Amino acid sequence: MKKSITNFMILFISLTFNSYAQELEFIPSLADEGLVDIALQFPEDFTNPELMLLGTVKFNYIHETLGEIPIALDVETGKSNVWFYMFRSGDDHENVKAWAYAKASYAGNEASQNFPIEDDILELLTGNLPFTPEDIIPDDFEWINSDVMVAAVIEHETYINFMTAHEDADVILTALAKTDDANIDTDNPVWGVIAANDSDTLFLYIDAETGVVIDPGSSVYENSDEAQYKIRVYPNPITTTASILIPEEILSSGAELKLFDSFGREVSDFKYSKVSTNTSLTINNVANGTYFLNYIYGDITQIVPIIINK
Repeated sequence: MKKSITNFMILFISLTFNSYAQELEFIPSLADEGLVDIALQFPEDFTNPELMLLGTVKFNYIHETLGEIPIALDVETGKSNVWFYMFRSGDDHENVKAWAYAKASYAGNEASQNFPIEDDILELLTGNLPFTPEDIIPDDFEWINSDVMVAAVIEHETYINFMTAHEDADVILTALAKTDDANIDTDNPVWGVIAANDSDTLFLYIDAETGVVIDPGSSVYENSDEAQYKIRVYPNPITTTASILIPEEILSSGAELKLFDSFGREVSDFKYSKVSTNTSLTINNVANGTYFLNYIYGDITQIVPIIINK
């Protein structure tokens, strides 16, 4: 039986001991399932709320009571155990708020909860996007749900080829938004999907009305086919420091390392030691999110997606 939000919060408060927390089981849900509950939680001064974005990201969230909560999209079902929703006030477009939604089962009871999300999680979600949200998703727009979206993705040749060639790759982010990106040939809101491993990245866009995959694989982050040897970053995700392992065959005295965010903007607040086969990378002043480390030598650039999770 589905309990009320109030009962769910009582349930969370009661989870004082880890032994209880271990019995809590999250129930994956589709992208649209949290919208009704979240609409009941808007504060009075948040007037005429307008949906700008919803999505989920591959991320291990550390809860003070429940411990590590892995968040990820199941590409077979289109479900995630946590969805994030971002709204703006229709009367004040600078007033932007975000909520997370989750369902869980405890002692045979199923419950749902939505709650305002912390700024760092919002940065992680929006900082990963393959596009910039430029407008709202209209209330009367009937967008395809996440299960229909993933069905289009996993049947698409570009995705199949990428995942076949990169067995260790995962979908690290999916989000629905309205964008004016010139590379996306539709006026409709789109689903954006990023799949990646530690050396290659695939971007897919899906028209949220028709389910048609748009501009498959388009990305400024694709690796050069000329690069026979791959650089590696360890550990990845990164908390404070990491090692960049560069094969001797592509080590160059004139090589450069650059870091870009998901909007293609160069990030200057990172440091690295002299380029060598084991170069030290420090990211103390870089916000959480997904970034793209560029190793540039001669006319070749290798790109490695990295996740910063401090």
